[in-house]
Amino acid sequence: MIKNYRILIIDDDPGIRDTYRQILADRKPDELLQKGSLLFEGEKETLNQGRNSYQLILVSRGEEGVGIVEESIRKNQQISLVFMDMAISGMNGAETAGRIWAIDNAVKIVFVTAFNEYTPDDIIQEIGRDDIFYLRKPFNADEIRQFARALTDEWRLEREKEALSLNLQKSNDELEKLNRTLNEQVRKQTATMVQSEKMISLGILTTGIAQKIIKPVYQIRENLELMIRNSECKSQFADVVSESISHIERIQEIVSDLSTISSADDTDFTEKDIRQILDTALNVTYNKQKHQIQVVKEYSETPPIRCLPQRLSQAFVNILINAVQAITSSGIITVTTELVQEGKRVADKRIKITIADSGQGIAEENLSKIFDPFYSTKSPGEGTGLGMNVTYDIIRQHHGDIEIKSKKNVGTAVTVILPLSGATR
Repeated sequence: MIKNYRILIIDDDPGIRDTYRQILADRKPDELLQKGSLLFEGEKETLNQGRNSYQLILVSRGEEGVGIVEESIRKNQQISLVFMDMAISGMNGAETAGRIWAIDNAVKIVFVTAFNEYTPDDIIQEIGRDDIFYLRKPFNADEIRQFARALTDEWRLEREKEALSLNLQKSNDELEKLNRTLNEQVRKQTATMVQSEKMISLGILTTGIAQKIIKPVYQIRENLELMIRNSECKSQFADVVSESISHIERIQEIVSDLSTISSADDTDFTEKDIRQILDTALNVTYNKQKHQIQVVKEYSETPPIRCLPQRLSQAFVNILINAVQAITSSGIITVTTELVQEGKRVADKRIKITIADSGQGIAEENLSKIFDPFYSTKSPGEGTGLGMNVTYDIIRQHHGDIEIKSKKNVGTAVTVILPLSGATR
């Protein structure tokens, strides 16, 4: 609790000053102490007595009062309250009040004046502030005590409020700094998760891609050996070369798509055909030889979408990996695209992409956890549980929506809806 009972009395009448002292002090000061005070400080008398421990400083002139306030600021012992006559020697009360408030704006000032000297309106007009207090002479002792008690308490409450506000501001600043730090950590962690999941996804794809590449390379070798053995057979030569070229083109396509997925993250939004992004994801995930999976593409005409192509490719790769792994023997993966109009404006046009599989499905009680970090329906060691969480973040980064519907032993459908602009919902 901030307490301050330092009260300044400014009045050029010694009798009035003595009256203040008698009212605000419980007992008279020791005579020797009083004489010492007068000897060393002239008319200034300091008392530290009474129930409220009022510290009274009594002076006769406004200039002295201003000096006392300046000294109190230097010593960090502010005056809380001033009782002051308007008609005093030297500077009058209004000028003195202005000088005091210029030094310490928080001081409470009570003007005590004779009936025929000044009215409250006169004082307000002269000093330019209306937060003054006013008493008529001759004053009542109880009024002085009530003013002293109420205004020193008010001064204390205002300082405590200021201290609380400063502490609150400091806490807010620290909280804001902590939030910035946490946001930066989340951003870095998210980037790390995205990159980690990308590497994990690529690791899962390695086996399938190797199988895809091995077969055309082996066939090219067979063809070339056949060409060497049967170079004189012109009728066969053209067909063999044509087939070899076809296999080489397939290898180039696979490697190109893999490079697209694994290259550095996008930094700028660009326009891209969503069907090309889906084809890229399909090329590096689809392995029909492994599970006899049939892929059905039901693409409708759709305009280009403004997006981060590599990140969207990664999102669809994650979805397709789950679809492939959900099919234990043979099955179908259906990929559809369509343009949907959700309103009358051009900006309301969105592209709907659905990837559905005929796999083992997901239990209803687990659907709400699919996008949670580290949640996985796979066996331990087969997945990190980050794939769909990263996918969710990528779709939200494009201001899109994603939902999953699934039925146990029937299959799963993942629907992604993206705005054409990639930046408005």
